[in-house]
Amino acid sequence: MPPKRKTKSGSTAKNAASNKEDQAKRAKLHSHPFKDHVEKLYGMPMSDDLFLMQQFFSKDDSNKDALTLLKLKCVGPFLHLSDKQSKTTSSDPTFYHMQWRYFYDVPEFLTAFASTESNNLFHIGYFRDDPSDLDSLVVASNTGKDAKLTLLGDNLFAAISTHTKEVIKTIKTQSKKKKLTTFLQNLQDFAKESNLDLTTTSNKVNERKKKVVTQSFHGLGIVVPLSKDGIGYRPLHHTDAQLKRLLQKIVNAKNDQDRIAAFDPIQETVNFIQFANDECDYGMGLELGIDLFCHGSKYFHKMSNLLLTVGYQLLKRDLYAKICDKHLADRREKDVERA
Repeated sequence: MPPKRKTKSGSTAKNAASNKEDQAKRAKLHSHPFKDHVEKLYGMPMSDDLFLMQQFFSKDDSNKDALTLLKLKCVGPFLHLSDKQSKTTSSDPTFYHMQWRYFYDVPEFLTAFASTESNNLFHIGYFRDDPSDLDSLVVASNTGKDAKLTLLGDNLFAAISTHTKEVIKTIKTQSKKKKLTTFLQNLQDFAKESNLDLTTTSNKVNERKKKVVTQSFHGLGIVVPLSKDGIGYRPLHHTDAQLKRLLQKIVNAKNDQDRIAAFDPIQETVNFIQFANDECDYGMGLELGIDLFCHGSKYFHKMSNLLLTVGYQLLKRDLYAKICDKHLADRREKDVERA
């Protein structure tokens, strides 16, 4: 008798079916009717979690209701994922990047969720070191006080999960707490089915940490390409604490003459940056430019714009150079939707 044909075990067959289901989901995401459209609008690739999040909220009205309890609303790229919403077709990606761009938002930041409270500047969004990167961090910003960003994970589900847990701790009404607890479970189940990591210290987050060349005023550090010889970045001559004191001295100067004199150490650093750029250490200018931007004072707008536009262009992050230029010409603390 011929040997019996081997059959797949139950677990193997189950895994194969699961893999096929995952592949089908990914294929559906990559064929999302507005994927190409929204990527063209923003001039950058969009990760799958954006489209998965839209599916999650479309799946059940209770999920949308929970978002209301969280006092959040979908903004930014979410507004261009349906016929009803996506009516504008500007050929300039900066037009869309300027929408929901808050005062302290660095060019790497793209808002996806905003607070529904009129005086609350809390918002959640993507943070990408390079506009061509598909992998990103998802962070939160309060922006009312400073440029500090809070890491929430590597996808929108991780961010909303973390934020929901924090909100639940503050709610005293049992009915609201129950709704949000149910929402959180639904979110976690959907994320698990979609193979999304809900931790704030995922493998992607840890891999990026290894690439950070220096810290920055927003707290996430900066990432630039480094050669085997370490070419790509050289440190500033001041620590963050020293730099903050120098910048505050400029802001607090009693008159223009004192302010010009206080600028001398910063101008000296800019001169060093020009040498660094000539020797392909582009990260030095990016670091100072980001720090000046994050400080927020009008006295640093011109210098930060120059450093950042040059730095981004040298790093082939041209989209960020354009966003920076547009933002510093229209940096505002309210009406950030720019509708």
